[in-house]
Amino acid sequence: MAAASDKAWSQFSQADYSISQWRDACLIDRGVGDPTSKERYALPVKEPSGALNRNAVHAAAARINQADAPAEKISAAARALVRLYGELGEDPPEHLRQIAHRSVDTGDVELRNTPGRVELRGGNGRQIGGYAALFDTTSRNMGPYVERISPSFFNKSCADGWPGAGGSGVICRFDHSNDKLLGTTKSGTLRLQLDNVGLDYVVDVPETRQDVLELVARKDVSQSSFAFICIQESWDHASDGTPIRILVEGKTIDVSPVVTPAYEATSVGLRSLAAFKNIPEADVLELAARRELRKLMIRTDIDRGAPVKTRSGAEALAYIQGRRWPEQPRRPMSAAMALMYIQGKRWPDDPVVGRSLSSATRDPRIALLRLRKHRYDQGW
Repeated sequence: MAAASDKAWSQFSQADYSISQWRDACLIDRGVGDPTSKERYALPVKEPSGALNRNAVHAAAARINQADAPAEKISAAARALVRLYGELGEDPPEHLRQIAHRSVDTGDVELRNTPGRVELRGGNGRQIGGYAALFDTTSRNMGPYVERISPSFFNKSCADGWPGAGGSGVICRFDHSNDKLLGTTKSGTLRLQLDNVGLDYVVDVPETRQDVLELVARKDVSQSSFAFICIQESWDHASDGTPIRILVEGKTIDVSPVVTPAYEATSVGLRSLAAFKNIPEADVLELAARRELRKLMIRTDIDRGAPVKTRSGAEALAYIQGRRWPEQPRRPMSAAMALMYIQGKRWPDDPVVGRSLSSATRDPRIALLRLRKHRYDQGW
């Protein structure tokens, strides 16, 4: 959960910000006008110090429909707000999620591959299918990080009837090629289903794509792929510090049986990690290039590989006393002998204690009996 300020948002005004602070605080850059003018930017969510403000996030969500900006930029801002709500440990408002799913910014579309053979389905011999995505399965190492897909990821798209990009429906293309369209959810030739394994698809292959059927029948198609826009995510890390990106909610664009795996770009995920950690994107990209993203997740200045020394209770007690009194002889000592040594330090003039710790008496039980008898004789 991200640390956020709870200060009243009304105490801040645009005049409190320099132009660079205002630009960094805002979710929308309209892209037109003077870049040194504050009027170009909208929906601030950070204080002048750079701290995320919880009340500013709520205010931005309430005012997002009033923002004077292109629909794509408003949708991108809505997706950013949904992520911020997740980082704050809060559920985003429903209207915000609707806006986040409304339009497609092609710069945010990502492709992911899913190992697993595509197979012939149905009785007519013209249906193929497979799993486009698998839930709670750690991906291969993508370089900077690994990913897992939450079972909730496709729920919103499913509830909305799989609208795809711009309401045209989720499409199925062979090898993600536009000239090899196989089916769409809008026409009913592509059917998507969620189960406890992942996202399963079945598509009715057109007669003009007999080559695809033959490749699947020969088991040449080794995996599937899907395109999506991530709406909400969270971050965790493995025991070795490798960042784990957890895809919580997204907009499904297409599914595709593939022979050649799609290129899995990580730039969108790295931008998200920079926002999650509230650090400059350039710093995250530099760490990713050096394969050092784990520095963002765990402390790397501690030698976790150093062997741990184990001691018995008596050895630990003797060690502690040796640290307190460095002149103590470095020899194994039982708990009773260690106790006698402490008593010898506390009462250095006690002749019995001195004799008890001498080389003539090594049995701690005899030493303890001597000490008790001496104290009894002295009237203790």
